[in-house]
Amino acid sequence: YQLDLDRDDSWDIRYIYNGGHESGEEHITFIKEETCSVPLTSTVTLNAAAMQDAGESTGKSYSSITFLIAEKSVTIKTQPQDATVYAGETVTFLVEAEGDGLKYRWMESVDNGEYWHVCQEPGNTTPKLEFTATMEHTGNLYRCEIVDENDVTYKTDKALLTVVVKPKDIGPYTLDLSGEPYKASVNTDSAQYLRLAVFLFAFGNENPEYTHMEGAGPDLILLDLDMNKSWDLQASLSADASGNPIIIYQPAEGCSIEGSITVTAKDMEAFAENFAMQDYYGTITFVMSTVANPLLVKGKTAKVRYSKLKKKAQTLKVSKVIQFVTPGEGAMSYKKVSGNKKITINKKTGKVTVKKGLKKGTYKVKVSVQAAGGDGFYPSELKPVTFKVKVQ
Repeated sequence: YQLDLDRDDSWDIRYIYNGGHESGEEHITFIKEETCSVPLTSTVTLNAAAMQDAGESTGKSYSSITFLIAEKSVTIKTQPQDATVYAGETVTFLVEAEGDGLKYRWMESVDNGEYWHVCQEPGNTTPKLEFTATMEHTGNLYRCEIVDENDVTYKTDKALLTVVVKPKDIGPYTLDLSGEPYKASVNTDSAQYLRLAVFLFAFGNENPEYTHMEGAGPDLILLDLDMNKSWDLQASLSADASGNPIIIYQPAEGCSIEGSITVTAKDMEAFAENFAMQDYYGTITFVMSTVANPLLVKGKTAKVRYSKLKKKAQTLKVSKVIQFVTPGEGAMSYKKVSGNKKITINKKTGKVTVKKGLKKGTYKVKVSVQAAGGDGFYPSELKPVTFKVKVQ
């Protein structure tokens, strides 16, 4: 519908009735027409009598409507965005708008937009709404109503809040099965049980494909940790001398893993579609056996410019002087055995420092290198290696 407010035979206002708004509420939208001849910032008041004079039947209605004719005074530059947070964390909704004398009012809907009420969280009258999210907030919608200096209200887009339970930390954790009697017991009342029993039993009992129960009953699980169709780990329910429940873990017959294997929560999720590993995070390293450390090193020749060395000491990364033919397992350590005293090596990083004043020439430096082992690997032997530093 269109209205000629000032009776000059040109349309000033268009209004649209919509009973099927997404909120379910009936509403009328008023829009200023391009042909509007009413001066900006001026007002036109229509009352029931005026409408009746215009030929409209108002019946027993009486009232008046005042139209304020003005250009759009608010520009919304940043809309609130959907947010997903953990329960107990702070959620932030932000709106950025341009205009004069703006007022803000954040609204909340708990029924998917059917009804909106003023948000009761602190800061609901500022451009930034922040509050601590709880599980009760999940699924709620939020939007901001911005009121300009002419009391015209502008509504932002709605933003959905999703709140999820923060995953439980199940690692990093190492379970060493390499010693005698070649198994480890975990009390089901301990924190280890939460990491391991949930980690293993929950998905194992859900997935027969990765569970072997033939002749063993429901309290035995065998797992193929490296996915090569052979069982690696056996877990069974038992009890200690006092009758307290425990879980006994040991390598399964035919275990194909040498050393150790680390399994992540994501790996477990791949094993079991029905096991919600999104509720957990971390890693578990299973030490199935202890094997020799594979560390193998070889010396290299590194070059240093004499022109730079005259000004200050020069440093070389360990990779410039030592080639790791086979990387070692565990933390590395370095010790200088012989060589010019102006050439040193860091014990932990292997970084070589060539001190200022060293003359031109080629210098041999002998060091010993060792990998600490761990997670199924013995410490390596001390590996002697000789590298050269050429100052030119």
